[in-house]
Amino acid sequence: MCKKELQNQFLRFMQEFQKIHLERMVPEVSKMEFITLQQIFSLQGKSEREEGIYVADLIKRMDTHPSAMSRLLKGLEEKGYIQRETDKKNRRNTLVCVSEQGKQKCTQIRQRMEKYMDGVFQKMGEEKVIELFHLWEQLLICMNEELANVPSMQELI
Repeated sequence: MCKKELQNQFLRFMQEFQKIHLERMVPEVSKMEFITLQQIFSLQGKSEREEGIYVADLIKRMDTHPSAMSRLLKGLEEKGYIQRETDKKNRRNTLVCVSEQGKQKCTQIRQRMEKYMDGVFQKMGEEKVIELFHLWEQLLICMNEELANVPSMQELI
């Protein structure tokens, strides 16, 4: 394959991966709600605060805009998966935690995903999956290194 064909094939695969709609397995929540719920669950497990985690920390972790996070949290709260409250020590901060219903949903989603991935890995074979992970890791390193060398739009002007 020539360089141009390799590049086209790579871009095609990237587009195909984006088309895989894992959220179909979890129709109760949107893709971003699922990711947010998982992040809260993960951070809450690492936090020393029993009340939950700071929304500001979640925004940093997910690298998202505060207004987008507010909408996501509102949706999760309306579904009963999280609880929000103002920090008693500093009223400018908001704490968020996964509710019991949210913990059950996280467990349910995790079980569905594990079953799906077990099927995929079984079809592909463990050795090939491990080899793919090593190749992906190398690819990510190369892509990030190359991206660091790409001039920004400001530098081009």
